[in-house]
Amino acid sequence: MAESIAIIFKDVSWDTLCIDLTEVAENDVGGKKHWWYPSANDDYTLSLYEYDSWLRECEPDEASDIKNQLGSEPSAILCIELRRSAQNKSCDHAEFIVVTLLEMYGGIADDAMEKRWSLQQIKEGGFLNVYRCNL
Repeated sequence: MAESIAIIFKDVSWDTLCIDLTEVAENDVGGKKHWWYPSANDDYTLSLYEYDSWLRECEPDEASDIKNQLGSEPSAILCIELRRSAQNKSCDHAEFIVVTLLEMYGGIADDAMEKRWSLQQIKEGGFLNVYRCNL
């Protein structure tokens, strides 16, 4: 199974999100909605990309729960894939990106293994422990 998470945004356009992501991560060539964090060099720890089809791929009851938790349809969904060879560093970087973006735009994060997380829950600790080594 891929080690990835989704940030499900409540209120941000892709135009705005693309600008903000390009300020902190390196955009893929060709203007696609794909970034490398911290850069596209061999030291990258995260791959970030548009995944707006994600909600359609969920079970109907799960998609309904997400909409209820957000209070609306998602405005955008960003997938973050963790580079396993970077181990816990990739988890630390993903948590930083998630917290930063949720503080700016609101929404929830789905760790794809255990649960969906609010910003408050992430700040309380334990986010991405399911992917961390040696805990």
